[in-house]
Amino acid sequence: MRHYEIKRKFDEIVAFADVEKFLDTPVKHYSSGMYMRLAFSVAAHLDPEILVVDEVLAVGDAQFQKKCLGKMKEVGSEGRTILFVSHNMNAVEQICTRGIALDKGSVVANTKDMRELIKSYLFDPSIQNSSKWSNNGSEYMNRWFRPLSLSISDECSKSLSSPVSNSQEVWIQIEAEILDIDPALTMGYAIYAEDGSLMYWSYQTDSAEKNWPKLKTGISCWRSKIPTNFLNEGTYKLEIIGGLHFREWICEPSVNAPFIEFQISGGLSESPFWHAKRPGLLAPVINWEIT
Repeated sequence: MRHYEIKRKFDEIVAFADVEKFLDTPVKHYSSGMYMRLAFSVAAHLDPEILVVDEVLAVGDAQFQKKCLGKMKEVGSEGRTILFVSHNMNAVEQICTRGIALDKGSVVANTKDMRELIKSYLFDPSIQNSSKWSNNGSEYMNRWFRPLSLSISDECSKSLSSPVSNSQEVWIQIEAEILDIDPALTMGYAIYAEDGSLMYWSYQTDSAEKNWPKLKTGISCWRSKIPTNFLNEGTYKLEIIGGLHFREWICEPSVNAPFIEFQISGGLSESPFWHAKRPGLLAPVINWEIT
């Protein structure tokens, strides 16, 4: 920066980096976080045509990370180019309009579809379509209900591959054959976290009886939507559970229930404060008001 540029932007740089109290301290005594704050602030105020940012969000508190993201979006909106290098998939998804994935220095993906890019980075493409269970034809033989398949899909019943975004619609889809109607038949699913903790059960009889879907003999598709912005990032086990209510299990939880696994990554919130897995088992987005 030329001297007049430094003079013109000095206060703005210091305010952005939030290091006013330490201006007279030699930089060699700065912590890595303070050093990164000042370095990013100087770089961001250079008015560059191309800004290269490598893992700047790895240090600093949430407030500074928010300022960094805001500044990068501002620079990008001005028609300049940002090359953002990061392993933080939530930040990548929020900032980038095009992505490149590298493996041992070689380009393995180059696309504008950031969700597909994140999938290819996080998971082996050969196992991305494994989130489906199918009955081999002889499993779960009984006189009432026979599950045929279990999968996750979008709102149009198109199969989804893992990982899925926390903000997208994910439907549990159970294809099954009802052989004989019994009023006590209750079927649904159970979701477990990575450590085996039960998140919740859901049956087709959860709501008021007048809202229950009507049972008919034959093959049908049972669908239920997982609430968006509800589960946290991670790997989940999904089981078909149910039987004759308080009489007999057909698919007993954690005993003989067919299951699949799927991953949730990204899409936690539009908040600039949340770019990583949130504390706790759940990650609901809840609106607040102050009166």
